[in-house]
Amino acid sequence: MDDLCRQLGVSEATFYVWKKKYAHLVMSELHRLRQFEDENSRLTQFGRSSWYRGFVGRIKRRCASGLVIELMTA
Repeated sequence: MDDLCRQLGVSEATFYVWKKKYAHLVMSELHRLRQFEDENSRLTQFGRSSWYRGFVGRIKRRCASGLVIELMTA
């Protein structure tokens, strides 16, 4: 166990937390989980971009001024 933890560069406590969390999953589920985590990371980075924040700010200002609401009810 010590050798495996050393190779992974984690403590034994971390290894057992991972084991408890992921031991019941099969390889296809682990692969899908990794894809979800990667997608979530990309979306989080996109949400932090200045372009996105500016876009959302413009939409909020339009909603506050009633322009979007008028278009939606027309």
